[in-house]
Amino acid sequence: MESETSNADYVPRSLRIFLNSLFSEADCVTKISAIGHAIIQATRPRSVIAPLQIGLGIQMHHHFSSRFLIDTLFNLGFCSSYSEVQKFEMNAAASRSTEIANENQSVVQYIADNVDHNIRSLDGFGTFHGMGIIAASTPGIKTARSVPRTNPSIKEITALAKINIKFYKEQSNSFQKLKYEVFEKREIENKSWKLDLLSKICWPLKFSASWSAIMHKTSGSYPGQSNITFLPMIDLNPSDESCIYTTLHFRL
Repeated sequence: MESETSNADYVPRSLRIFLNSLFSEADCVTKISAIGHAIIQATRPRSVIAPLQIGLGIQMHHHFSSRFLIDTLFNLGFCSSYSEVQKFEMNAAASRSTEIANENQSVVQYIADNVDHNIRSLDGFGTFHGMGIIAASTPGIKTARSVPRTNPSIKEITALAKINIKFYKEQSNSFQKLKYEVFEKREIENKSWKLDLLSKICWPLKFSASWSAIMHKTSGSYPGQSNITFLPMIDLNPSDESCIYTTLHFRL
């Protein structure tokens, strides 16, 4: 589901010409691609997984998490089945490693915060409250990888991305070993006020951009959009000292 062109190219040329003759709209590439993928999936259900079919199923599952909705669309021939969507998601999780792409050539910032899942269950069970971790790489590199269609188990997926828990032990005499040196006071001229003055002067003249654009011009070239990598979660209370200690040691 990358673009309209790639989706249209997936449909055979003869089928695309036939569908073009049926539609009278000027711009009907998306409809032709969707119907073409549905016809291909219906005629070759065992050997083909059409991109728009599996993509729509994943999107519906992400937004609504409804098996009834996905199976209804599947019975109408518009998307893949619920079991196929689950299998794809498990294979995608199994094929995704915790390694950061282009880590040596990018600035990587790790962000950790508490994460909640399924917090509104009927019986109060099955909820999750733990520590979630992501990595932001700047500049990011867009990578494409194929997802193999296998049958991984939950244990195999868990073993691929497991964070070893490090239990925190407080040291009672740790502060006695600390030695503080005398800090030498230095007078440093703050030149950032010049940028603020430049912004105030240029703004009424209507030929200058906003403050962020001025910072961009003075700081250098734009490094590019960042990549976000989702890392494993820690199944501990985020306020627990052992959870924080484990998070800090995850990438050290």
